[in-house]
Amino acid sequence: MKVFGIALSLFFASSLMQAASVTLSPIYVSIGPDQNTSPSYSAYTTNAQAALAAGQSSLGGSIATTPSAYNAIGSGSTVAANGASITNSPFPSWLGVADPGGALTGQLGNMIYWNIVFTGTNISLSQVNVTQLSTDSLDYFGSPGQPGGLFTQTFSSYSSSLVGITSGGAQITSGASTQQVNEIIISGFAAAQDGYGIANSGTDAQKLQQIDNAFATTLGSYAIDTCFYYGTASSSNPNTCDTVDVTNSVVTTSVPEPSSLFLAIPLLLPAGWFLRRRS
Repeated sequence: MKVFGIALSLFFASSLMQAASVTLSPIYVSIGPDQNTSPSYSAYTTNAQAALAAGQSSLGGSIATTPSAYNAIGSGSTVAANGASITNSPFPSWLGVADPGGALTGQLGNMIYWNIVFTGTNISLSQVNVTQLSTDSLDYFGSPGQPGGLFTQTFSSYSSSLVGITSGGAQITSGASTQQVNEIIISGFAAAQDGYGIANSGTDAQKLQQIDNAFATTLGSYAIDTCFYYGTASSSNPNTCDTVDVTNSVVTTSVPEPSSLFLAIPLLLPAGWFLRRRS
């Protein structure tokens, strides 16, 4: 029994030493293209990863005109929700503008990205945990069906947006998340208000306005609380948290049949029709 107690103490001491050796950067929030549909997502990921690795807040130009650009907007950011919403087909949009044209042709909206860097010795992506919830009445970015409405995320494999870097500088972009590395760069944890399925009509600009108004009417403005942990989601483990304020506002210009647009939304939102989340 005494030997077991000593072994157990050594195990916990070793775990604490490993946890204490991990350093987490601040969470860098950015706005980028839709992960599922954008032809620019791969280039955006490349820019985001390179900027995070170099400690840069911007790379590749301005997100206002270049969909592949990485621009961190800082901790405690405020985001206009119509600039972080997915419109999908039937119409393109970018930063709350329908049919933007030019270099933005073919973009179907934007996502909010939470980016972070883990640094240590023999760390692994499998030990990374993320939690998220939001303050709107539906806990739109959380998980209403879970205790406390808290959404939790773990990662099973490395990817181009969940990159591990070894002590020799090699990049790990595939394979099991248990592979040990000295740095982990996360640029692909993202979510958005997804307008797919919201009733709309008229011109593309009018459709976008109706989608924006649907979210403003249903969700209002709210805050998203996000935390990254190395180890389980516990305050005793290394962690970094951040809050993003999201502003939804109703636009009061003329649109077709405004009174009938939002009737189904309160019923559909809890079923997960409109939240797009990826990692």
